[in-house]
Order: sequence, then C-alpha cells, then structure tokens
Amino acid sequence: MKNLRVQIILGIGLLVLLSHTASAQWVQTNGPEGGRILALAMSGSNIFAGTYGGGVFLSTNNGSSWTAVNTGLTNTDVKSFAISPNETGGKNLFTGTNGGGIFLSTDNGT
Repeated sequence: MKNLRVQIILGIGLLVLLSHTASAQWVQTNGPEGGRILALAMSGSNIFAGTYGGGVFLSTNNGSSWTAVNTGLTNTDVKSFAISPNETGGKNLFTGTNGGGIFLSTDNGT
C-alpha cells in the first residue's frame, strides 16, 4: 500500500511538472517599427530584423530596443539575411532585397 501511495504521489508530481513545462510563454518585444518583419538573423548578441519597406533593424539587447541600420541600403524591402565570417575576424552580413539586389555590410549595418 505504501508503494502504491508513493507511485501516485510521483505520478501527480510528474503531471504537474509536465504541465508547467508544456506551457511555454512568449513575451512581445518592443518593435522594430517600420514594416512587416520578413527576415531574422542572429550574430553573436546582435539580432537583425529585415522589414518590408523599413529596411534593417538591429537589437543588441534581446529585442528590448531596435535601431535602424540602413546606411547605404537603397532598397528597404528586405527579404533575407546570410552571415559569414570575413578575413578580419568579423562578420559579413548579406541582405537580400525584393528587386533591389544583394547588399553587404561588414560593420553590422552601420
């Protein structure tokens, strides 16, 4: 009887643990403002968001704030990103646009 009671208690504990773990929570970030987000990329602690009509936005604090990084970007309809290491130890950020070609930044878009 004692063994059955322990099994019941363990089973209830497991159900409580599983129901708590299964209820993941999403928290909305503060933006970015400037259009629909069509692409996301991460490089280290930098998060890049590509928007339709607003260009590229950068967050360095997990989405709490966003900064537009569009210097030299002549088409702000961003569809995709690709990141690769460059010869100086930094990162190349490639941005594909809708009808405007591919752009390269070696300084996080600034």
